[in-house]
Amino acid sequence: APSASTKTVWKSSVDAVLIATLLKEWEEGHQSDSGFKPKPLSSKTVEALKGSEKTSGGVAKTSGSCHDHWGKLKKDFAVIKKLQEQSGFDWDNTLKIVSAPPDVWEKYLVVSGSHQICMTWRHPKAKIWRKKSFPLYDSIQILVKGIIATGE
Repeated sequence: APSASTKTVWKSSVDAVLIATLLKEWEEGHQSDSGFKPKPLSSKTVEALKGSEKTSGGVAKTSGSCHDHWGKLKKDFAVIKKLQEQSGFDWDNTLKIVSAPPDVWEKYLVVSGSHQICMTWRHPKAKIWRKKSFPLYDSIQILVKGIIATGE
């Protein structure tokens, strides 16, 4: 794996700047039916994130790394959206976290096995969201409305 000094590092504060910049672009009409036009995503986003590597570590953000990270955030959003649509799950708008009773989580996440070593995960990408908040959910929902595949 590359060292932290040769890869792009994303922290929540940098994610917030990325999304705020994309929201500004969206408000100015720089989004097509299939997503952001490449020019605003590259030039304005990279400019807004200039110097962020000084606080987050890693190397400077590029148009490619911004595009890749935006893709990751959309995938995270899709997992959380799907969780909220499951029976027994809810969204805590104050904590910005998916909530459900422990038995509901277990039923959703685990296919078989009662011991941690033997567990088979049914939805491995959802597991992290049991305890992790996603404060950018509402903003990303605005940006992806109607253009993201949710698996339905």
